[in-house]
Amino acid sequence: MSDEVRSFNFSDRSGEFKVDVWCDGRQYDADTEAYRPIYSYKIAGPEWTYDANDIFGACSEVPNLAAASQSLFAFLYASQQGMAGSGRFHAENEHADLYPQHVREWAYHFSEQLELVHSELVKEVTGSQ
Repeated sequence: MSDEVRSFNFSDRSGEFKVDVWCDGRQYDADTEAYRPIYSYKIAGPEWTYDANDIFGACSEVPNLAAASQSLFAFLYASQQGMAGSGRFHAENEHADLYPQHVREWAYHFSEQLELVHSELVKEVTGSQ
């Protein structure tokens, strides 16, 4: 695991949540005969923690925590889009199986902040203003 961690904080009346993203090393891809970065992340709040390592960089890519974080927040945002205003999930949402329900509910609750952080990361990764 890399010593470098990218952290993001989300808070409101429901509590404080912290999202950490880091590079866990490289994974060999036999099809391309190249290595690609693999990233882990943790979402920690007052009552639960979710961690996974399912974000991957491109083959032969130099690890980039901003790009990995951008991908994570895009997936989190997409996972909550199937929620109705009542808090119930639409079964037809193609991204409904990306995360457990409590993570999707968290993403729904913080969707505006997720979208803002994602757009800032897009600017950082692409170098645009």
